[in-house]
Amino acid sequence: MADTTADGGLITVADATSWNVPATPKLGPYNKTSREGTIADIIVDEPKITGNVNVGTTTTKPHNVPIRSPPPKTITGIFMGGKGWDFCGRIDNAELYGEKGAPHSNIIYVPDDYAKIQWAVDNASAGSTIIVRDGTYTENVHVNKRLMIRSENGSENCIVDAGGSGNAITLSADEITLEGLTATNSGWGDAGIEVTSNNNTITGNNASNNNYNGIILRSSSKNTISSNNASNNYHYGIHLWYFCNNNLITSNNISNNNAGIYLYKSSNNTITGNTFVNDGFFVSSSYQNTVEDNIVNGKPLVYLEDTSDIEVTDAGQVILVNCNNISIENLDLSNTYAGVELWATGDSRISNNNASNNYNGIHLYDSSNNTIISNIVSSNDGTGIRLEGSSCNTVSNNTVNSNNIDGIWVFRGVCKSSGNNIITNNVVNSNGMTGIRLTSSNNNTITANTANSNNDYGINLLSSSSNNTIASNTATNNFFGIYLHSSSNNTISGNNASSNNDTGIYFYSFSNNNIVICNTASNNHRDIYPYKSNNNKIYLNNFINNTDNIDSYDSTNIWNSTFKITYTYNGTTFTNFMGNYWSDYEGNDTNGDGIGDTPYSIDGDKDYYPLVEPFENYFPKIIYVDDDFEDDPANHRWNTIQKGINDARDGNTVYVYAGNYNENVIVNKTITLIGENRDTTIIDGSGSGDVVFVSADSVNISEFTLRNSGSHVDYPEYDAGIELRSSNKNTITNCNILTSGSRVGVGIYLFNSSNNKISNCNISNNFWCGFRLSEYSNKNIIKNCKITNNDMGIGIWNSPNNTITGCNIYLNDWWGIYLYSSPNSNLSSNQLWNNKWGGFYVSGSQKEHFNHTISASNTVNGKAIYYFFDLRNQNLENLNNAGHITLAWCNNITLLNCSLMNSDPIYLIYTVNSTVKNCTLSNNPHHAIMLFFSSNNFIENCNVSNSSTAVYLSSSSNNNITNCNIWNNKQGIFLTDLSKNNIFANCDIYSNYYHGISLQHSSNNTVTNCNIYSNGVSGIRFYFYSNDNLIYLNNFINNIDNIYSSDSTNIWNSPSPITYTYKGNTYTNYLGNHWSDYTGTDANNDGIGDTPYSINSDNDNYPLVEPFENYFLTTENIFDTGPSPNPYPSISGTHNGTITSNKTIIATKLYTYPCGGTGGHTEYARIWNKTWNATATWDGYASDWHNITFDNPVVLLPNKTYNYTIRTGSYPQIHHNTSLLTPNGWINCTKFVDANGKKYEDWIPA
Repeated sequence: MADTTADGGLITVADATSWNVPATPKLGPYNKTSREGTIADIIVDEPKITGNVNVGTTTTKPHNVPIRSPPPKTITGIFMGGKGWDFCGRIDNAELYGEKGAPHSNIIYVPDDYAKIQWAVDNASAGSTIIVRDGTYTENVHVNKRLMIRSENGSENCIVDAGGSGNAITLSADEITLEGLTATNSGWGDAGIEVTSNNNTITGNNASNNNYNGIILRSSSKNTISSNNASNNYHYGIHLWYFCNNNLITSNNISNNNAGIYLYKSSNNTITGNTFVNDGFFVSSSYQNTVEDNIVNGKPLVYLEDTSDIEVTDAGQVILVNCNNISIENLDLSNTYAGVELWATGDSRISNNNASNNYNGIHLYDSSNNTIISNIVSSNDGTGIRLEGSSCNTVSNNTVNSNNIDGIWVFRGVCKSSGNNIITNNVVNSNGMTGIRLTSSNNNTITANTANSNNDYGINLLSSSSNNTIASNTATNNFFGIYLHSSSNNTISGNNASSNNDTGIYFYSFSNNNIVICNTASNNHRDIYPYKSNNNKIYLNNFINNTDNIDSYDSTNIWNSTFKITYTYNGTTFTNFMGNYWSDYEGNDTNGDGIGDTPYSIDGDKDYYPLVEPFENYFPKIIYVDDDFEDDPANHRWNTIQKGINDARDGNTVYVYAGNYNENVIVNKTITLIGENRDTTIIDGSGSGDVVFVSADSVNISEFTLRNSGSHVDYPEYDAGIELRSSNKNTITNCNILTSGSRVGVGIYLFNSSNNKISNCNISNNFWCGFRLSEYSNKNIIKNCKITNNDMGIGIWNSPNNTITGCNIYLNDWWGIYLYSSPNSNLSSNQLWNNKWGGFYVSGSQKEHFNHTISASNTVNGKAIYYFFDLRNQNLENLNNAGHITLAWCNNITLLNCSLMNSDPIYLIYTVNSTVKNCTLSNNPHHAIMLFFSSNNFIENCNVSNSSTAVYLSSSSNNNITNCNIWNNKQGIFLTDLSKNNIFANCDIYSNYYHGISLQHSSNNTVTNCNIYSNGVSGIRFYFYSNDNLIYLNNFINNIDNIYSSDSTNIWNSPSPITYTYKGNTYTNYLGNHWSDYTGTDANNDGIGDTPYSINSDNDNYPLVEPFENYFLTTENIFDTGPSPNPYPSISGTHNGTITSNKTIIATKLYTYPCGGTGGHTEYARIWNKTWNATATWDGYASDWHNITFDNPVVLLPNKTYNYTIRTGSYPQIHHNTSLLTPNGWINCTKFVDANGKKYEDWIPA
């Protein structure tokens, strides 16, 4: 061991190892009195001797401490230094190890070694300990290496003050220990302690009085936060923000923060044994945390996750995450962050609790079907009841007063909407901003609440809050009573918006299409004020004794009812449009009908039907119904609709508040039956009978959902959502008629009922019909209705003179509109979309039944309907992109070159002597061409594909269907209902899903010269006594079953012998059909099988062993282009094109016209169609080298198109045309490629 003395001896070296003391610059000389301690961060430099060091030497270089003998060694003594030294002080019993990087001990004292904590951190090596002596350190400490930092005497004596800016302490390296410090006075949005690293220990600290967070972890995991005090921070005591997982937070004291512990998107943490006072716990998007044994204000923090069917009986705060059916009742849940928080929780009940003096009283996020009832939720710093991204909850009978922001706030969450909540019968007074606020929230019902004396708004709808019902509320003594901002399609009815400082009812900035009815606004500065808001319907309101009854700025609205209302005034009944009552109206009422003679002026608008008395005086008795009422006969208040109707007299109004009414209603009086809101005022028939049955006249029904009628649908008794039976002059508007389960009943059923008006109704999911009119239900108007997902949209039977206009009819299983024996119907501007059987169909037995006014403003799948009745001797050409074509009772009409795709069929109904030619029909959801009771018509050259049935004949005879291509339909051709004497010839019928041709109850028809192949079930099918049909000279090839016949007897060969040529020989015999599955032989080689082809009880006794085209070679006909008048330019190459003959051509050779003096010829030729192929090859310049011979006869049938490929040599003559007409038909060029690769489209070989 070296000798050392306090007064400056030498440290000498005897042997081996050298140790380096790193030099980190100091701020000036450092000559303090030494103290005992261990060496701070000595590391091995090199294993060599480096010399002596004098005690007291001042130098800026590292000092090397030589060791006399091998380590370990103990050095005792004084080692003084100055500027540039990394350690100064007494070296006492320090063990040194002779390995580079060996473990060592290192302690730094603040302020002894460094005046600031940050300087100590900067100069410390990883693994060091920094001990901070008592004092206040005004600085921002950033710890970016693995250190232990602890106070010498506890947090109350060791304070890090951020000075109001930034974090007091930031930990950004892993495995830091922070113990016993106070971290305070951070900046706004910052923290006393911020952690952005992992595996740290934060214990025994005081993170208090910061301007945002006490302790915050940012994406930081596996930390231990224990025994800290986090108090009096502006926002959160301990905040885990964004993917902070697997942390332990235990035994902390957390008080007087806004929220004690807040978890945001942080999971799998353990929070246990913490004590909260005047704050509490809050979670957001955080799951699978363990929260146990915590205390809030001396009572348990009840945290439940993934739990069901629990009753909470003792708690200081309740947090439910992903729970179901939890009951929270009769608790004092005050002085915490949120008395009750529900996150992704449903079907729970919060009742009779006191949730006051919190930040939020009751807070729901992404939680549905909960009930919040009869709680006291007052004096909270934020909002009393807050529904965020939560739907279908009921908030009722709560007292929600004196909250700092809003009483009740319903708003859209980050990813969740808030809708279909019911907020009813609450007292929401004296709140700092708003009584009840809806933000970006739709389809809620706000009814029967008291929202008075709030600083800003009684009821406020913001940011596109639409389709809400605001009814029967009191909103008085606020700054604004009811205020809509950019919110449309709401119903404001039956409210009292009076004595507000500014406006009773205010529509601000694009609040459009709202309905304002039966409200009273009095003694405001302004009763009603539309500001840049349009098309609101405002009628039957009282505007009384306001400084200005009305202001309107840059707005156009409707100030009277849009339909006539029956009312009683001074004992007399009137029917008229009705406006509003204005206390400052000065006009007269000379006819005594209660409506002023002159309009009431509203800036640019007018109330054309101003009431001269308050609207209540026009209805002798308004009867109110609410399923929450107790029956009160004296005040005409009932809890069922039927009781209200029973109480009414003719001319009365029954007003029904939102609710579910499970009853069957009978209306046998002339009344007005009004629901509060059609989406929330529900009459449910419970699957039995009519939901509403009307037998009186002049009944008005509006604003209901009527659902679940019975299922009886046998004529004439149909259960319906609304049935009018012998009931006239009624108005039904703004209703939903539907079935909530499986389809039953009819939507609206009119039986012998006339002059009714039905408008703006949604009718869906009904069995049978959305609308059914029958038994002379005449002169009814169906207008602007949406009719969807019924069996049939609108069905009218035996009922003339009805009008259907402006309806949207879609996705019904049958027709959108069906008219049977109902003449003089008027259809206009209806849109029919994707109805399975078609948009529109007319039927009847007499000519007059088809006499309708059906304009082309009606559309099927966006395309026009063309309806022609009793039209004669006309050509109808190029009706392209049609949605529907009907020819009813027409004669000698030619329908030419039409296109119907994704459309209704072409209907021929009682139509004769007409032609449908060159039409294309594809992708039609039902049938493509349909003939009913039609005869002597021609369907020619049509292409029909991808439809249900290509050609459908019912009770139709003597028609000709020829030269049509029919493919990829469910069924090719279908005959039914005694369709007879029809001819089907020269058609290609293939690749249909079921049958090529199907006959049912249809006889004496002829099928000949057709190619019927590759159909999915059968080529041809006969059933139900389809007899004496003639089927011959057809090809049945590769159908799953070429033939199916049941209960039918038919003829399967030509009616007389036919002369034909087969393989060069001529024969005369009966000819049957070619069947690809025939297995018989032809021993005599005459082309006819030796044994019949069996067809159940029938036989084809003359089956053809080859396709029928191969049997007609009796003459060598010619298809001749003739020589070209201008044969040049000419060059050899390959020609492709088509040939369409106008007669039967049977040929065996091809002749080529050469250019003069050349050897022009054809080297190869191929002619083919779908069923056969013929090729010819040149044999060189030998004998008749201008002719080449085909391997099979070429049979060109009339009006059939065939393909050709001709490869020429030398210089053939060329017709320089794209198409060439010859005496025998057309030849067309599609492409010619010459010997040099150049392409042409106008070279036809001669």
